[in-house]
Amino acid sequence: MRALLRLRYPLLVLLLGAAAGSLLPSDAGDDVALTSKADAVDRLFAEWDRKDSPGCVALVRLDGKTVHQKAYGMANLELGIPLSLSSVFLLASVSKQFAVFLIMLLAQQGKLSLDDDVRKYVPELPQFDKTITIRHLIHHTSGLREDLTMFNLAGWRGDDSITREDFMRLVKNQKNVNFQPGDQYLYCNTGYHLLAIIVERVSKKPFSQFAREQIFEPLGMKHTTVREDHRQLIPHLAVSYAKNKDAFALRRLGHGPPGASNVHSTAGDLALWDQNFYDAKVGGRKLLDDMLQKGKLTSGKDIAYAGGLVHGTQRGLKTVSHTGSHGGFKTILMRFPDQRFSVILLSNMSDFPRVPMAHKVADIYLAHKLTPRPREPAEVILAPEKLEAFVGDYKTGFNVWEVRKQTGRLVVNQSGEIRPLTPIGESEFIALLDYQRVRFEKKNDIMILEADDAGKKTTAKRLQFIKLPAEKLAGLAGTYYSEELGVLYRVDTSAGKAVLRQPKGEAELHAVSETEFLAKPGSAFFSLLTLKTAANAEQQVTGLIISTDRVRNLKFAKVRVEPAH
Repeated sequence: MRALLRLRYPLLVLLLGAAAGSLLPSDAGDDVALTSKADAVDRLFAEWDRKDSPGCVALVRLDGKTVHQKAYGMANLELGIPLSLSSVFLLASVSKQFAVFLIMLLAQQGKLSLDDDVRKYVPELPQFDKTITIRHLIHHTSGLREDLTMFNLAGWRGDDSITREDFMRLVKNQKNVNFQPGDQYLYCNTGYHLLAIIVERVSKKPFSQFAREQIFEPLGMKHTTVREDHRQLIPHLAVSYAKNKDAFALRRLGHGPPGASNVHSTAGDLALWDQNFYDAKVGGRKLLDDMLQKGKLTSGKDIAYAGGLVHGTQRGLKTVSHTGSHGGFKTILMRFPDQRFSVILLSNMSDFPRVPMAHKVADIYLAHKLTPRPREPAEVILAPEKLEAFVGDYKTGFNVWEVRKQTGRLVVNQSGEIRPLTPIGESEFIALLDYQRVRFEKKNDIMILEADDAGKKTTAKRLQFIKLPAEKLAGLAGTYYSEELGVLYRVDTSAGKAVLRQPKGEAELHAVSETEFLAKPGSAFFSLLTLKTAANAEQQVTGLIISTDRVRNLKFAKVRVEPAH
């Protein structure tokens, strides 16, 4: 069996080798043990340590010291420039903790309160039924619509240039919130762009300058900057890539507003920031402790999201972390505060599995402290037709897990991160990348996917669609206008199917019922779009109500467009 695995699954052999590295001696003071663990980390990242692939810079800290730091793969494939420890990456959403630090610093100085109405500083924000506070923005409980999704729905592409002015026009025109502020948690970049505006208006300095003066310079983060214009040059900046079939393609970014993203840094500079959470040299202990306070809903329920940081656990140990994903950049800073251990991974490849890899690095260094993994069953060889029965798109909330068959095995694509599935039963699989268990079961003729990720369970149903009667399909055709987006959509049914056309894209609508449809555009920021029809007393379609994960109940009215003469 071992020989079979070695021939068929080289990645599995690599991962087993990395797991074996976690059994090495655990004394942090033992140089031999640390060297062996560093070798195990090298084996873990060997898959990306090539001259024809983007890659990752990994940095590991233990007890205030960097015990491993190394670059794997290329910074620029066109010019043949390898990644190095001086490579700069867009941190994406790892940037959010810097925005919170600056807001809380201003609060500490008495210049604002976290419970202030956001409109006190950003009067351009519309007045909604309930006050949105700065604290709501920090904890993603504001109910505001997510700007990147809104731009996408308005027809903007991911690499289109977006300025602060574009963002403010979008905010000013928002008609409704997704939910009443404080009632729910829903990740929202809009709130963090507003935090940056508040920082600027209260400090009377550009966000980039205030961050440099208050954080980067005092901590010695010499290679860290906030880019407020996508045309700004940044020395040693890695190029971001996405996989395009069997090759890599550039992933350009034109997003300008800071706050939610746009901090650029090196792994070494992030290590200085990470150490400050122990030393509290900048900001002081109380401010940093306040950043670690979990958010709270109106109901009184705590949420895991704190001040640009997320509380979690990994095999019995507490973690504080945040991930980032923008363009082709994938990042994570994961801290195990009780063990004074941190993992920093910065990648320039859009499908880099940053969370599983951070966990695997922790496995190597904290093996003696982590709860042991249960022994996994041996692999089972399944016939191709058995695997084919599980292929499909599985819906969970507003997300879709794509299960596909590739090179004779199943893989699952979760938000761009692809996990190969190894069969351990007739209908049960394990993703060895992160030990997530996946089970398929047919209930009432619908295939169900049940996933268990360290006790966090997800259930998803395979999408099934109906064929609409011709008259129902024809009634959907027409042009629709969103006052909130200021954009026209057109539903075309001329080819016997419903196609939703945006200014720069289109997506086929699949009917779930006569009044509800789903669309999954491959190039869209959102993973799933739901569309419901509004009708008059004669059951004629008069409008559309569109929702995605971060934008809910966006209204479009059916309009008549006169041809140009």
